[in-house]
Amino acid sequence: NNESERCKLKLQQKTMSLWPWVNQPNELRKFTSPRFEANNLVTWPSVAPQSLLLWEGIFLHCNRSSKYLDEADEEMVNIIEYNKELQAKVNTLRRQLAELETEDGMKESL
Repeated sequence: NNESERCKLKLQQKTMSLWPWVNQPNELRKFTSPRFEANNLVTWPSVAPQSLLLWEGIFLHCNRSSKYLDEADEEMVNIIEYNKELQAKVNTLRRQLAELETEDGMKESL
């Protein structure tokens, strides 16, 4: 229950931590949401009844084939990755457009 008890029982010598394994990039990916994007802003969850969803993959896992949930999850991950790629392309094109507009403005002033 506490650090003192863990030391007295020498648990560190008798047991292994799960965290080094979980924190491996390949394993960690299985435990993180593909929808998560880190930011420094405060996130205020909506507590409106229509915003609350039952986590079916956990609470109703016996009622559905996990095959379909796994396929849907994989497709969602692919869509999110593709969206990130497209957003990166949009940002690149915006920078190029801004550079071209700057060059045109310089040529017109000459």
